[in-house]
Amino acid sequence: MSNIVLIHGAYQGGWIWKPLAKVLRDKGHYVLAPTLEGCGERGYQLHKKISTESHALEIANLLFFGISILNLLDRYLPVILKLSSLISLQVP
Repeated sequence: MSNIVLIHGAYQGGWIWKPLAKVLRDKGHYVLAPTLEGCGERGYQLHKKISTESHALEIANLLFFGISILNLLDRYLPVILKLSSLISLQVP
């Protein structure tokens, strides 16, 4: 299983990757296909300070925080689910 990030081109959004993302997810991969600020369904966020640099920063933050969170979930989610099931069994 791999973590895959798909980045759209100009005048598009993360939606452009839906068919490919489904194929990859069905094969067991974790896929992120974000829509960058000011693009696609986030067009309402369009402003003059958007640039390739701001988009690169957005992608870098996604990779850093998104993958970090995925790694934490991968490591601790089974424990959290087990604790959750134990707690729910004890609640009348």
